[in-house]
Amino acid sequence: MKKLYSILVFIIMSFFPAIAFCYVITGIEYFVDYNPDTQIGVGKKDGQVIEIDIYSQNSFLEHSFEIDTSDLTIGPHYLYIRMRNEYSTWGICNKQLFFVEGKKTIEKAEYYIDYNPDLELGNGNPTSLNISKDSLVFESPEIDTSTLDVGIHYIYVRIKDSDETWGPARKSTFEVYASSGVDQTIISKAEFFISSDPGKGNAISLNAVDDLFDEPSEELEGEYNHTELLSTGMYKMFFRVMDSNSRWSELVSKEFYIVEPFDLTGRISINIAGWQNLSVKNATISFDVDGVIYQSETDQLGAYEITNIPAGSHTLEISAPGLKTQYKSFESFGNDILDLNFSMETCFCSSNPIIDNKIGLEDAIHALKVTSGMEE
Repeated sequence: MKKLYSILVFIIMSFFPAIAFCYVITGIEYFVDYNPDTQIGVGKKDGQVIEIDIYSQNSFLEHSFEIDTSDLTIGPHYLYIRMRNEYSTWGICNKQLFFVEGKKTIEKAEYYIDYNPDLELGNGNPTSLNISKDSLVFESPEIDTSTLDVGIHYIYVRIKDSDETWGPARKSTFEVYASSGVDQTIISKAEFFISSDPGKGNAISLNAVDDLFDEPSEELEGEYNHTELLSTGMYKMFFRVMDSNSRWSELVSKEFYIVEPFDLTGRISINIAGWQNLSVKNATISFDVDGVIYQSETDQLGAYEITNIPAGSHTLEISAPGLKTQYKSFESFGNDILDLNFSMETCFCSSNPIIDNKIGLEDAIHALKVTSGMEE
């Protein structure tokens, strides 16, 4: 049994601070974890009274007493002490903090199926677990699932310590499923949906690429033919599969975008032989999108236009007779007009240098042929 000692009169006298010297202390009363002034606390409401011999009091009175802590839990507690004068009037309580030391042990462990004992939700009865009092290790229980429905269930486990206090129930999930008789679980069905879940088994079906569901993992394919019902923006596509035991997997998602086609415009020019920003006629601008060629030629002003292009990343090829072919990557999320201008370089290498801002005859002829579309 643990004990608490020492209450001194100079602490006690604070109960009658203004005129303490005028009173004679005739009794001491203490409470554990209960304040008789406010009537708040979890301890016993009946205090322990200690009578004081009025003839033994000096200027300072020291009195010791013992407190039985055998029925107190390990940890902090509060001691409330008050004094009684010769008129049988009790003073105001003084509050003292003390600790009960010791080691808690595990006394009991139990689990519930589909019942939360903390919230008292569900229906279920406790089943005891074999557990060591010195550790949190206990044997995994064998749960009889013969009375449980196929599907998701919950197990709640809790323990009780040596203070007879139950800890919070810990929740875990498990699933009961019907045996298919197949040794190895395989994928038997797959489906997907966009944004809103219609329920397991009610989404759009996916097919195995080899047309046969017979493996634990499969390559899947499918189509969604109603993109016209989707406005432009970002969406999520969700996928799930069912195995040979009729268990559905967790959802896997992938983001995708619905965008409008876009138009590409621009101008092709060249700086050559001292002339700046000359238009290039008959230049070809082209690129490939999933095997479809998008192409345009520049007019006499060097302008081009390609319309109704699928959104995404593309690489342009810009070519013209007598000029170096260029490649340019770009990206568009659609629903706009993209303007791309290019300046090309000549392949012609003149042997006549530019002297005093003059150009050679060959350079001039070549420049005129290229920009006019006459170069072959």
